[in-house]
Amino acid sequence: NPTGLNKLALVSFSTTATTDSGFVFQNGQNTLSNIIDDYVAVGGTNTEAAINRTRTVLNNASFNCVTSRNVIFLTDGLPT
Repeated sequence: NPTGLNKLALVSFSTTATTDSGFVFQNGQNTLSNIIDDYVAVGGTNTEAAINRTRTVLNNASFNCVTSRNVIFLTDGLPT
């Protein structure tokens, strides 16, 4: 993005969902990458909890007209 205004947040989930990082600008991608590197697949696959947590993160964030809101949803299993 030429504006440099992209923001990223991370929500992980298994049996429950957790906000691992609130929104940070793309220059904080190394921090997010380190968080992702520490992920371990354990527990269930509570996709509903993940979507609800993601909705909360998005609703509590501030956006302007230049930035769009997107969700990338990755899972390693079937919903439980």
